[in-house]
Amino acid sequence: TIAPQNCADLSAMGIQTSGTYHVGHPQPFQVSCDMDTDGGGWTVIQRRQDGSVPFDNTWDVYVQGFGDVSEELWIGLEHLHSLTSQQQHELYVYLEDWEGNSKFARYSTFSVGDSTSKYTVTISGFTGDVTDDLTPAEARRSINGNMFSTKDHDNDANSANCAVSFGPSGWWFPESCGQALLNGQYLTGCNPYCPWAQGIVWEHWHANGMKYSLKKTVMMIRPSGFPASPFNTCQNGGTMAEGTPGTGVYTCTCPADWEWAFCEQAAIDDCASSPCTHGTCVDGLNSYSCNCEAGWEGVNCETGINECSSSPCTHGTCIDGLNSYTCTCEAGWTGDNCATVCLN
Repeated sequence: TIAPQNCADLSAMGIQTSGTYHVGHPQPFQVSCDMDTDGGGWTVIQRRQDGSVPFDNTWDVYVQGFGDVSEELWIGLEHLHSLTSQQQHELYVYLEDWEGNSKFARYSTFSVGDSTSKYTVTISGFTGDVTDDLTPAEARRSINGNMFSTKDHDNDANSANCAVSFGPSGWWFPESCGQALLNGQYLTGCNPYCPWAQGIVWEHWHANGMKYSLKKTVMMIRPSGFPASPFNTCQNGGTMAEGTPGTGVYTCTCPADWEWAFCEQAAIDDCASSPCTHGTCVDGLNSYSCNCEAGWEGVNCETGINECSSSPCTHGTCIDGLNSYTCTCEAGWTGDNCATVCLN
């Protein structure tokens, strides 16, 4: 079974087109994959672009995830924990304003804890062409090490509920409520004088700070060791395709001379030794089957069928033959099955 767990695995398997896919077998879910930015393999965890999806949601909704996987979305805290607990991940944040300017922030370490930790975020290792407003040096302003909060679950260290006063939205709010909020309201027509800390904000993006609301954001994660992956591309001319839709399982369709999961093994002719004694051999993947000739049975068609097993001779003795039988009738009986009384 080829069961990728994230978009990086899909990339390693040879899928290089950005789009929506299923990952996470045996509990598959749909994800949006960016296969273009910096080599691809990114799993999109958040996207804001047109305000079509409200982000003023409750705790349970943020845990489960919401939105349209191909449009605006929040992947969900449970999925975030599942993805980032398997191996170390990095985070890429794309930011775009209403004037057509775009920048990025990148963090070499990013993970989200489980529900018992209130989905605490661990994030560090900033690089980028924008001021670091997620993990600034002052601890009370950095989201690192903070629990997730929503309007109905206040887990921040501030005396007020940051999820209500900022946005409102769900986020990893530090003690100060922070310098960046990517899940705030989608505000239009008010820049650069939008309501303070209510929109999609990155404080040092604009001179007006928390009053400037961005047009687009994308948060994406990928394993830190990318492109290393336990998966391979289909080899020797094989083609990759999704198996049963929605299962997150993928298969390689191999050319006639190749077999195994990634078409990496030259096909072995399991019929080469002529195993079917009285039948036709059908080669399979590391196996064979026999279509037996009439009168023969068994795995290798090695056993003649006993035509007398059903006691066809009513008043006589059955003599087995190849795909046939004959009856030697008792005195006074005749017919193919010795079922007819002789008439004198």
